[in-house]
Amino acid sequence: MTFEQFCGECARMGIESVELLGAGEWPAVKKAGLTCAMCNGPDRIDYGWNRVEHHDDLAAKFAKAIPEVAADGFPNIITFSGNRRGMSDEQGLENCVQGLKRIVGIAEKSKVTVVLELAQQQGGPQGLHGRPQRLGRGSVQAGRIGMA
Repeated sequence: MTFEQFCGECARMGIESVELLGAGEWPAVKKAGLTCAMCNGPDRIDYGWNRVEHHDDLAAKFAKAIPEVAADGFPNIITFSGNRRGMSDEQGLENCVQGLKRIVGIAEKSKVTVVLELAQQQGGPQGLHGRPQRLGRGSVQAGRIGMA
């Protein structure tokens, strides 16, 4: 089954949205009368905003991707904090705040919500920043970014 056929079958079954798609898949979704409520961003679970050395790359890629999401009429784009690799929660969250501040304006202008995935990887301190049990702290960070 092709992706276009898959989208057609989803629509036939009453499914309204297919998630985590990139720009190359959006035309098939739209052709089937579906939406993509959560578009893929240009980062990855292991390559995110918690590393300052990723900020220039991610900011440039999101500055391109966010208007593309908006132009196709989709509401959200996902992003990730990144693997901690020994970094403290406090440092990782602070780095995320500083990086995400760089794309807030373009997201607001484009009317696209940037959704920071609160993922958890098993395995202790080498896991991901943004663990669900830290949701309250993540909400505080959203306020610091200017997104609350």
